[in-house]
Amino acid sequence: WSSDVCSSDLGPHGCGKKTLVRWFVEKTGKTIRLYDAAKLSGTKELILWLAEIKNSDFLLIENLEKMPSETANCLTDILTNFSFEFPNPQTKKSENWETPHFTMIGLADKTAKLNPGLLESFHHVFNLEPYTQDQIALIIHSWERISLSAAKRLEIGRAHV
Repeated sequence: WSSDVCSSDLGPHGCGKKTLVRWFVEKTGKTIRLYDAAKLSGTKELILWLAEIKNSDFLLIENLEKMPSETANCLTDILTNFSFEFPNPQTKKSENWETPHFTMIGLADKTAKLNPGLLESFHHVFNLEPYTQDQIALIIHSWERISLSAAKRLEIGRAHV
């Protein structure tokens, strides 16, 4: 992923969205900055979050559907241009702030409540579903086979010592 790629992982609570993203980012060796849109007070706080970001960081915002609409519109503009225009109260003129290039990953439980403009700004959208009972049984069975295989290799290794 280049630094300007955005993705959104959508799915019900507990289906593994954040776990999947953390695993992926760990494999890249990049820094991940995790924020919760449910705790976001508004656009000023979003700008403070972005001020902490460095080039090539991953910005992970969970509960994206809870982001205030005005703030979501601001984030959409930033994701499009990697810049933000704001009024300077001292000079009373508009100023432009260029943000570092970062990778944005948004997590949401409820797609219907997402800001449509923000959703459209994501280049990749993944819809995750919880595992079925059959899938869970298959995972457990696979882990049991792996564990038994590892135990047998360990036993064989001990026998040769």
